[in-house]
Amino acid sequence: QLDTYVGNVATEILDNVAQLQMLGVRKVIVNNLHPIGCTPLHTSSNNYTTCDLLG
Repeated sequence: QLDTYVGNVATEILDNVAQLQMLGVRKVIVNNLHPIGCTPLHTSSNNYTTCDLLG
């Protein structure tokens, strides 16, 4: 399940970067990207107090 999720995220990133390149964008900066396990979706089950180490 996690492998499928990671694969889907990677595929979406690649598709979106390809679209940006077709539009003429040549440089992209990803700044302050949080660990996936610390997003609200994953921390809500812990009352937002801890990150999901497997997320």
